[in-house]
Amino acid sequence: METIFIIAALAALNVGIFTENSEPMHTLASIFVFLFSGLLTIFSYKVLKYPFNIIAILLGLTSLFAMNLFGGNIYFELGVGDMERTIIYPNLIWMIGFGSFLIAFPEKS
Repeated sequence: METIFIIAALAALNVGIFTENSEPMHTLASIFVFLFSGLLTIFSYKVLKYPFNIIAILLGLTSLFAMNLFGGNIYFELGVGDMERTIIYPNLIWMIGFGSFLIAFPEKS
């Protein structure tokens, strides 16, 4: 899980460094962020307690499903930016929950 976290964090850093004007680096970094943050959300079920471990899996699957739709240019009346938010918001929700979990159960960290 730590390796997936490091890859997702470095990719997120690169999304900020390489703005949309510096293609294809921005797109490549975005793909890595979307993919590895979704995987991180799913694989965190190992350290989480019930019921949040089930919620984490659902959030990760939602993110990866939205990423597949985005890759297929299926936006469902949403713009490109809104579809990107659909990919990343489940992961941000997971981050809030995971941080709260670490505060509530510091022995797990």
